[in-house]
Amino acid sequence: MDISKYDSVGEWYEDAKKNGYSVPVQMCHGLQKTMKNKNMTLKEAYGFLLENKKAFLAGNTYIFDISVLNEK
Repeated sequence: MDISKYDSVGEWYEDAKKNGYSVPVQMCHGLQKTMKNKNMTLKEAYGFLLENKKAFLAGNTYIFDISVLNEK
């Protein structure tokens, strides 16, 4: 999915679910937390999580490392 076309985590989440992707709600929280703490856009936060191996896509299922939720 091209995350750059979405303005919010909620918009991306709803579209992903509608298109058959499995997205854990914790990933949404992790994206929002990363955006806030690092002053990033949704696209930047998504890239950051992928680059740091905190999230990845396996088929149509997003896998998310919940340790991100404990980071400050």
